This record gives sequence, structure tokens and C-alpha cells, in this order.
Amino acid sequence: MLSGCINNIDEPLLIGEYHFNTYKSDIIVVHKDYTYDHKYVNTKGKTFECHGKWRYNSKEILFHDFNFFNDLGPAGGSGVWISRVTQDDGKIKLNYSEDDNTYFEKE
Repeated sequence: MLSGCINNIDEPLLIGEYHFNTYKSDIIVVHKDYTYDHKYVNTKGKTFECHGKWRYNSKEILFHDFNFFNDLGPAGGSGVWISRVTQDDGKIKLNYSEDDNTYFEKE
């Protein structure tokens, strides 16, 4: 674990908008009614979206019916994405790949 990282974030703090750290047009909005919206705008300006429900177990957030996107659209089928939630220097992150240091960061 990185220095300054905190686990067990209170659930209400998860509500908000998150941007992917390497591509700011990849956005997840977590709503308080346990739904989410995922929007990806590719390099040509085309928008792809998915929506679903989420739940949190104090360490990980699970997004149901989730799609990852690339420039061509959905990359694979929809499913459950499980992301470890951390807080580093006051910023909440939904980790995509710890090896590559990629994550969605709350704005």
C-alpha cells in the first residue's frame, strides 16, 4: 500500500464524478440512489455510455452491467467491475490497475 493511502472510506463520500487519470473523457458518476453512469468520449468525439447499479463493501465498489470502452466502443461484454477504493492525500480513487497506476479520481 502506498504511503498516505486510506481504506474503509465512508460510503456517502463515494457519491460524485470521477475522471480517468490518463484520459479525462472517461467519466463515472456515482449517484446516491446506488446507480451510476459511465460515459466515454472517444478521440473522434463519439460518446459511449453504460448505466447500472453499484454497491460498496467498505473496501471495494462493485459496478454491475459495466462496460469498458475504447475508441471503437465497448471492449468486451458488460459485467461486474470490482474496483478497490482508496483515498490518497484527500482524493478518492477507484483503482483500475495498481501496476500501471491508473484509476478514476473523484473531482
